[in-house]
Amino acid sequence: MKHRTAIAALLIVAVFAAGLCLVVLHSRSALESRRAGAPPGKPAESTAPREPAVQVAPAAPAAEPRLPDVPGNTPELRPEQVTAHPAPGPGAMLPPPPDPVARARGFVARLSRPGDADLRESVRAAIRTGAAGDHQTRLRAVQALPPASELAPEELQALYWFLASNEPELHGSTSENAIKNDILTHLIKGGSPVPADLLDLLLGVFYDTTQDRTWRDYIVQHFRFYVQQRWPDVRAASLPGDADLTALSDAYGAATRETGTGLAGTALIGLEFLSREYPAFERAKILETAEALARSADAKETVRATALQVCSLARIPAVLPLALDIVRGTGAGVPLRMAAVAMVGDLGGTGDVPILESLLAQGDTRLHTAAATAIDRIRRREAL
Repeated sequence: MKHRTAIAALLIVAVFAAGLCLVVLHSRSALESRRAGAPPGKPAESTAPREPAVQVAPAAPAAEPRLPDVPGNTPELRPEQVTAHPAPGPGAMLPPPPDPVARARGFVARLSRPGDADLRESVRAAIRTGAAGDHQTRLRAVQALPPASELAPEELQALYWFLASNEPELHGSTSENAIKNDILTHLIKGGSPVPADLLDLLLGVFYDTTQDRTWRDYIVQHFRFYVQQRWPDVRAASLPGDADLTALSDAYGAATRETGTGLAGTALIGLEFLSREYPAFERAKILETAEALARSADAKETVRATALQVCSLARIPAVLPLALDIVRGTGAGVPLRMAAVAMVGDLGGTGDVPILESLLAQGDTRLHTAAATAIDRIRRREAL
């Protein structure tokens, strides 16, 4: 009995001692936590050096489902997915501007026959999509057209379509070419500014060699009107800084090389006129072209006749011997000989009168009249 009582007493003492130890340990831990600045209940971080933690790369975000790239179903990019591309520096190569000729050809190719519903009566009558009318009725319809700035976009496109149309049954029609000529004149001169895409129409028709030759000639005639209307300030028109003016100048150059038709002569007249006022059209080069065309045995005689007239107006004495040779000969046609006679009258002297008098006895009234006029000019000039 005494033995069991002693064991129980020892167990009580042991339990009491263990509890006391736990109380002491808890108190010390709380005290150290307050000294280290950690909140109660959270262990303070150890100040002892630790091994560097291993850096684990964050997991890549899950790819979002991508929709098929079809029109109307293109996924939008989040801001963080957009890559910023810096602006090209001073030495960076920029893409070349679109070729004006290719642009013009594409513009003409996209034109389509308009529907009558969207057009006013004057437009329908002028381009022959409404009730058929005679030539005079259509001319009056052209005269009734409002300024280009007041035409609706679809009406402008309708007029462009008509001007660029190349219908086989109307190819070479004098009546159709006259209507087209008047419409084009109206679009250019009938108010300022000229339509923005009219140059594409002019170049597109000019470079289309399947177009009627007379209509292409009319187009080249309108180059000059377009320049005057588009660039009224002659000093502001500069070839290096204006792609449109450069494209038009290049078209003029291409036209002067078509020596087998009258197109070269038409271009030369326009260039000579513009070179009087526009520095962008270098007069010296244009007169060199005129002299070369006048001397070209391969050029059509009407082109050579025009070139002689330009040289005569510009007072180029170096071409006078050529004119005298043409007057003396009999191989040239009447228009070319008449141009040569006129040049002798403008630049020749008393010593050249006998050559002109030899034409007075010829039966061609045109040459007779031209020679008499030239002789009179020489005598009046020598009498001064």
